[in-house]
Amino acid sequence: MSGIFGILRLDGSEAGREELEGMMERIRHRGPDGSAIWNEGPAGIGHLMLHATPESSFEKMPLLNGSGDLVITADCRIDNRDELLAALSLDGESCSKIGDGGLILRSYEMWGEDCLHRLLGDFAFAVVDLSRETLFCARDHMGVKPFYYFINDRAFVFASEIKAILSFPEVPRRLNEEMVSDFLVPILDDRQITFYQGVRRLPAACHLTLKEGKARTERYWSLDPKREIRLSSDEEYAAEFRRIFLEAVGCRLRCGSPVGVSLSGGLDSSSVASAARKISIDSDGGKILTFSAVFDDLPDCDEREFIGAVIGEGGFEPTNIRADLLSPLGEFGDYLLFEDEPFWIPNYFMSWHLFKAARDGGARVIMDGFEGDVVVSHGLTHLSELFVAGRLLELFRNLRGLSKNFATPASRILWNQCIAPLAPEPAAKLYRWLRGLDGCQERCSIINPGFAERTRIRERLQSHLRGSRPSRDLRIDHHGALDDAYLQHVLEVIDRQAAAFSLEPRHPFLDRRLVEFCLALPSEQKLRRGWSRWVLRTAMAGILPDEIRWRGGKTILSQNFNRGLLAQDRKILEAAIFDDTAAIEDYVDVPLLQRTYRRFVAEGSNRDAITLWKTVILSLWLSAAGFAEESSKDRS
Repeated sequence: MSGIFGILRLDGSEAGREELEGMMERIRHRGPDGSAIWNEGPAGIGHLMLHATPESSFEKMPLLNGSGDLVITADCRIDNRDELLAALSLDGESCSKIGDGGLILRSYEMWGEDCLHRLLGDFAFAVVDLSRETLFCARDHMGVKPFYYFINDRAFVFASEIKAILSFPEVPRRLNEEMVSDFLVPILDDRQITFYQGVRRLPAACHLTLKEGKARTERYWSLDPKREIRLSSDEEYAAEFRRIFLEAVGCRLRCGSPVGVSLSGGLDSSSVASAARKISIDSDGGKILTFSAVFDDLPDCDEREFIGAVIGEGGFEPTNIRADLLSPLGEFGDYLLFEDEPFWIPNYFMSWHLFKAARDGGARVIMDGFEGDVVVSHGLTHLSELFVAGRLLELFRNLRGLSKNFATPASRILWNQCIAPLAPEPAAKLYRWLRGLDGCQERCSIINPGFAERTRIRERLQSHLRGSRPSRDLRIDHHGALDDAYLQHVLEVIDRQAAAFSLEPRHPFLDRRLVEFCLALPSEQKLRRGWSRWVLRTAMAGILPDEIRWRGGKTILSQNFNRGLLAQDRKILEAAIFDDTAAIEDYVDVPLLQRTYRRFVAEGSNRDAITLWKTVILSLWLSAAGFAEESSKDRS
């Protein structure tokens, strides 16, 4: 995690150093280990360095090539260094001092835009090509590294965080109301818009070329839902998964400082921690730092039994935080210093404190099990495949196993996974209406009717719901989950949160090789004998303790979240919902919101808690960003 930013003047004027320095100051927390600016004529780019790999301590960016006609700034970790060094005919001891940004620059110099087909890792970068008079920008395959930009007829401005772009005088600070309505529903289908009009994000797996004042954006990679892998046995599938997974974790252990793992006790984070431990022991590396949330006062939320099973294997330095004492909203003012937009992650407050503990513990890198269940897949659509194919004996074996392993009635699983997906849409819609499950009406109910009409949110939500109905093909559903724009949104929130503590977040399950492999697996490797994520469970034999490898389900943390809102954040909730509604009354049905609060106090529904939380988050952000005052002026 480093910081990048830049300006390309399209009107021929010079890119002022003062403007670049202003951008740098807004995101200085991203790079405590050095900063620099390069500018020449209309172009200027800058970099803030975090030493998160051994080679980064030798690298200074912005970096020029030998002929001086290419300049790069990059936030990157390249995982196929040896392959690139060989392809670029680079060898010798000096290679150990070539940073990852330098590798990208040399790759662009050799292959131009096609270099993206050779890069493996997490990256966001911009190359000023003086000879071609172009600016070439790109973002990694899964969108781990952020890239935002603004363009008008006078300038193109980009940065790792929106706050840096907003510091540029010519960027208007106007609220994007469509994003507000999308957040409240929520739907996050648009991969480019932000809460600020004109400020856009470069989507994952895309590059942008700016030439002669025109920006062209193209996608350079996408997952292939038709690709299939066929091996001869379960043992071969497990061995190949293990090889790729250990490589994905190993690449992310490359750091000159201690590496931490956010360990929850679940299957995914425990797999990452245990794999990191194995690799570290095999290579005579140091201990792995772990950071975990524990709940002394809420035994139903506590995962200490499973966390302890991992730690008990040895090779770790554990740190626990009392998450049952934390406030979901109490430190929101601190969050707002770093988060540029409202965010849809209710348990954000816990990871904030885990990252703080990681920073205090000396880590520069923090790994996690993020999206492991999505990447490997629970495989439940395979039940529908079995039902349609008439493989009823296998279907009922899986139903019986799922019911036992995950404590869920088999009849409910059968209905949700086999019968409901096969119903024609008119019949399914009638069923939802009769049971009061009209998703569109329910999800839009909290929105001010006038605002809903103005932003056409119901039409967009209906389109979203039509497109998100489960299919009868597991690989299609799996592909849809991996390609969900929500993933990009969450990754950006995590990045800014980690950046607040000068940490680089790394996500082994989002390794491109692992994602491609898991999508292409047969359905039986995702769901077998009533066990979801079968290939992961079998592959981790001998690495992950069996009590975690064969645990069914995971702890639900809503009890802790709901209690925190009522016990610690009631004053904040009531102030935003009853006392100072000016910030949200244009966007939210305030009387309905107040009734929702009273029902939450009486009944403690998690659905009501989420509605209240996201509305108050929006209110606090609008006030902090100055949009509440502008709205008040408009009404007067």
